[in-house]
Amino acid sequence: MKTPPIEYYLQLNWTYTFETATENGESFYIVRVKELPGVVTDAPTIPEAMELIKEAMTGLFEMYLEAGEEIPVP
Repeated sequence: MKTPPIEYYLQLNWTYTFETATENGESFYIVRVKELPGVVTDAPTIPEAMELIKEAMTGLFEMYLEAGEEIPVP
């Protein structure tokens, strides 16, 4: 069975959690993927945070594929 492209996995219905934090007077958003423990990022805006979390997810999915492991799905 052929593995779907990474774009397929990025389009699945993942659960994202958002929180805000402030450090040195700067506010930012922290984004996590509930189904992928350890996948977390932060950015000053939600769109930037979503772009970064997708990059982190892509890297994780590539690692799964290189290791010959099945990519988890939500």
